[in-house]
Amino acid sequence: MGKRVLFAITVMLFVCLPLFAIDLRIGPNIIMTPSNPAPGTNMEFKCRLISYGGDSKNVQVFVQMGGTTIYNHLYPVLYDGNQKIISVNWTATQGTHTVKFHIASVDPTTPDSTTGNNVAMKTFTVIPAITVGKKLGTVTKPGPMTGATTYTPTPNFQLDPCFANRNGTTDLTVDNFHVTKVGDTQWKFTFQIKNSGPRCIKTLVYEVENMGHMVKQQRLGNLTNAGWLLQGSNDVYLVEKTVSADTSPPFWTENGHTYTMFTVTVDTYSDNAETNESNNSTTDNLQLQ
Repeated sequence: MGKRVLFAITVMLFVCLPLFAIDLRIGPNIIMTPSNPAPGTNMEFKCRLISYGGDSKNVQVFVQMGGTTIYNHLYPVLYDGNQKIISVNWTATQGTHTVKFHIASVDPTTPDSTTGNNVAMKTFTVIPAITVGKKLGTVTKPGPMTGATTYTPTPNFQLDPCFANRNGTTDLTVDNFHVTKVGDTQWKFTFQIKNSGPRCIKTLVYEVENMGHMVKQQRLGNLTNAGWLLQGSNDVYLVEKTVSADTSPPFWTENGHTYTMFTVTVDTYSDNAETNESNNSTTDNLQLQ
């Protein structure tokens, strides 16, 4: 009789165990708007919170600016795969600051199997706005023989066409995203980044993920270069890369075929002030078999 009871308890424990380990994640990216704030600016910080592998209960999340807590919220349930976008506002003060999104605790009945991805941080600097101007007018210059001569100087410099919109906003969009197989060992992806606003772009970070797994991250452009990555409205930049394929990518089966999904996101660290952040990502499905 004792062996039967022990066997029944063992079966019940096995059935109650989750089929997959729960992985509660935050970040890794924090979207900051605006990207170049001045003191007194109302800033917004956004970060993704998601539970993989099962439902998470009683998830406590803190957001701190330096040593001050500016957000404290308890999420009763985070359903498997359904992401929450945490949005926090803060009035900028001069200096260098670090904003930190942190998963503080979770219900012990739905433990987090991996805690290394429970913190997302971003460091930024707030400086006063700088006004640059140059006035050209009528001046008096001593003449070589006849004394004082009055003249109007002609500027001998060429103004950077991007200078006028240096403090403005823009709207970056990504489209025409396609992923193809190159043999059995490589993936090739292409997409276009379009600048739909007047502000010019010098640097840009993009990320390509395969159902949550990073495939490629790259910074385009260079702040020290004289040229611009995207110059003014409607300028388009084409990205084309070939990378090593995952030997066992995540997949799903539909109508007898196997598929996996890729996501590309541009301006992942919100380095550029934009009027619309919702069009910075797009997806493409790849048929594996």
